[in-house]
Amino acid sequence: MEHYEEQDAKKKILIVDDIDINREILSALLEADYDILEAVDGEDAFKKITEHYSNLSLILLDLMMPGVDGFQVLELLRANNYTAVPVIIITANSDLEYEKRGLLLGAVDFVPKPFDPDIVKYRVDAHVKLKIYQDHLEYLVEKSVSKMAATWTHMIQALAEVIEYRNQESGQHVKRVIRIVQLIIAAMNDKKTLEYFFPPKSVRYVAESSALHDIGKIGIPDAILTKPARLTEEEYTIMKTHALLGYEMADRFTEFCDDDYRKFAMEITVGHHEKWDGTGYPYGKKGREIPLSARITAIADTYDAITNDRVYSKGRSHETALEIFKEQRGRQFDPWLVDLFIEIEAVIAKYADKNLIYA
Repeated sequence: MEHYEEQDAKKKILIVDDIDINREILSALLEADYDILEAVDGEDAFKKITEHYSNLSLILLDLMMPGVDGFQVLELLRANNYTAVPVIIITANSDLEYEKRGLLLGAVDFVPKPFDPDIVKYRVDAHVKLKIYQDHLEYLVEKSVSKMAATWTHMIQALAEVIEYRNQESGQHVKRVIRIVQLIIAAMNDKKTLEYFFPPKSVRYVAESSALHDIGKIGIPDAILTKPARLTEEEYTIMKTHALLGYEMADRFTEFCDDDYRKFAMEITVGHHEKWDGTGYPYGKKGREIPLSARITAIADTYDAITNDRVYSKGRSHETALEIFKEQRGRQFDPWLVDLFIEIEAVIAKYADKNLIYA
């Protein structure tokens, strides 16, 4: 019953239109039954969606706006997996091709201007009721699979820790990397930028998938994996194969997982040794060719490797790690993420403890 009690609250609707009078008309039509949010353009809309997504019941979206237009808003919603909130397009352009494009991008309805107020109200009410029903079904499904998901998460972390023990590590490296990834993403999402953002479900998946970043090391010979001295060129070439081995293993291990979880696991395992300037491996990708999930994991993994004892090096200070990141800004690491990391370095230092137990 708790889930339905939440449904008694007034529903929230976002009206997106760059013309004041249009927003005023729609707001006056709906404010008796709904809490109204307004956005004056596409960029403003995306910021409000990220801030209020969990409480939004519907979006009324104009197409023709300066800057980020309605089509781009729909593309951003789909790219960030913000597809649970229905979008009704209300536009003065009644061209059939516009309607087709909007519906293909995920809109649930299309209303041309000038519109009949009663028709708009009926359609809004119908789509909000449908969302309530869909949300309840998803709640029941999520509740039934949550136990299985928790079991799977623990299995993945246990497998990753086995690899750490084989690498003569404490097993805490995986837990610390997960926590640092969480901290980076939380700070990143607070910025509410278009290029650096993960929706709630993806936040969890990226953090959990980061545990698998070195899973490919299971295929590296002990003589190389646990060597306390510098690797030869030939040994280093073999060591680098762990990225592709990890990709193949993540592909198999996550075959029956959520598609997004699988995508992030494969991105991270193969991409966490790529470098911003294109000198990394295995493919030499550069800049934003490297998935955001892998760029974040690379920073978390490197920080923990610098500040903790490994078989091949003694741990160095937090301040030394910061200097290395500043030096490698725009070379090994995404400069925007380095700046963010330095901005929250005090928080990182607090949690990056050798005895941290991830819960």
